[in-house]
Amino acid sequence: MTPEPLLQVHDLSKHYGDRSLFGRRSLPVRAVDGVDLEVRSGETFGLVGESGCGKSTLGRCIARLEDPTAGRILFEGTDIAALPKAQLRQLRRNVQVVFQDPYASLNPRKTVNSILSEAFRIHGLHPRSQWRAHVGELLETVGLQADHADRYPHEFSGGQRQRICIARALSLRPKLIIADEPVSALDVSVQAQVLNLMMSLQRSFGLSYLFISHDLRVVRHITQRLAIMYLGRIVETGETRKIYQAPLHPYSKSLLSAVPQIDRRRNDGRMILRGELPSPSNPPSGCTFHPRCPRRGPECDTRVPVLREMAPGRRVACHYPLDPAVAPPSTKNNLEKTP
Repeated sequence: MTPEPLLQVHDLSKHYGDRSLFGRRSLPVRAVDGVDLEVRSGETFGLVGESGCGKSTLGRCIARLEDPTAGRILFEGTDIAALPKAQLRQLRRNVQVVFQDPYASLNPRKTVNSILSEAFRIHGLHPRSQWRAHVGELLETVGLQADHADRYPHEFSGGQRQRICIARALSLRPKLIIADEPVSALDVSVQAQVLNLMMSLQRSFGLSYLFISHDLRVVRHITQRLAIMYLGRIVETGETRKIYQAPLHPYSKSLLSAVPQIDRRRNDGRMILRGELPSPSNPPSGCTFHPRCPRRGPECDTRVPVLREMAPGRRVACHYPLDPAVAPPSTKNNLEKTP
């Protein structure tokens, strides 16, 4: 039985400004442009794409750290995109964020005890006399010691600081944690420890994760479903396992082709991504991926593709997806393979 959706995002957009630094008229930056996605209760949903595609901006909009320009964000059926700031306190208890850089996201002037008990003070949780005990419990939950509460952030390693950030996110017992590149700043050996901790906490507390990352190895390890984002839009969604086995969008195929392979014989059929990510303030017409796409056809530069269901649970926004039932345009079928 499919779990009920905890989070539903409909046609969400975030555009930044229409004026330059010197007051001259300029085009708005379309950081997020009409995104639809759904996170179910108890699952880890991945969001992947190149740097600059709008992943972090989308996460910040969902947490209401940024105000969306348009669209709806339904959390347990309530549209939080329309909530005024004065009514966001309850949302903060249910939606927390773990940021990419544990060095920058902890106040260096405060002890761990002060950092973790701040949420209790703001939300009026627990008698003040019990804060210290709850902080110690949080630290032990994430694999640290209770007496670490008197230390300052600079006294910890990067992996330990990220554990503190996770403890801070857990302090309010949220239902959804938005993890924005939570292990990209850590050593590979420490990454595995933090990922295993997150999965263990998910089982213990029934958490849902929106896991934002550019590391496809990590995404494959921790997520059940994922969405692939390009220039502010979702181009493919589905079960992680199925997308890795048979991507439908050429951009998805290109991303997966970039993952290093030990066995060179498995590189046959790789699709090489050429060119640079276009500017979100001046995106290409039609399908925004068409200037870099080896399968582009005559309608790709004029008509915007919509997310359509190709198989149960699989949706793709492409006029010529990588599907045997959809023939590529004969004049543009210039797929590149590695020798």
